[in-house]
Amino acid sequence: MTTGALTTTSFDVLVAAFHDSNGSGTMVPGPGFAVLALDTSSYAMIADQQVTPGSHEATANLPGTTMDACWVASMIALRAR
Repeated sequence: MTTGALTTTSFDVLVAAFHDSNGSGTMVPGPGFAVLALDTSSYAMIADQQVTPGSHEATANLPGTTMDACWVASMIALRAR
């Protein structure tokens, strides 16, 4: 699963959210992301990563060999003030 690319212009924190309502278990975040919250009853996960300016993409995997097309992903960049 992927959020698609997001381009940052400064040092930001990316927050990505993934949800799959077709099942239960533990999602696995892609490289560089740490889990902030997890709901194993419906494959929901929120993860974050601090990044430098540039293009970034968040990815995640469903548990084990689970495969389906019932998921959604989004990502935002947050900058400290």
